Amino acid sequence: MSPKGVTVQRPSGFISRNLKRNPSWGKPILYSSIPVHKTMWELLLQSLHIDEDDRLSITQSKKVREFVRDHKRNRYIPEWVLEKFGVNLSFGAEDL
Repeated sequence: MSPKGVTVQRPSGFISRNLKRNPSWGKPILYSSIPVHKTMWELLLQSLHIDEDDRLSITQSKKVREFVRDHKRNRYIPEWVLEKFGVNLSFGAEDL
């Protein structure tokens, strides 16, 4: 007799399993139950009533420029915005 939850190899090659099985195995994952959080960038644009596709308004906004300056290293900011504002994120010994 083997302990519960252990697979036993019998001499005949037959494998018996006393394993608990996952009842959800093979079923599609319901992604609607996973919470989705907005990034600080998305929250900023939402608070300023700017659409993410409106590049002109983004580049002209003073608050967006301040956000980029203050959070360029620790928050998500699209690469094209960093390039537009001339932000260089190369890391060197002086940044450590």
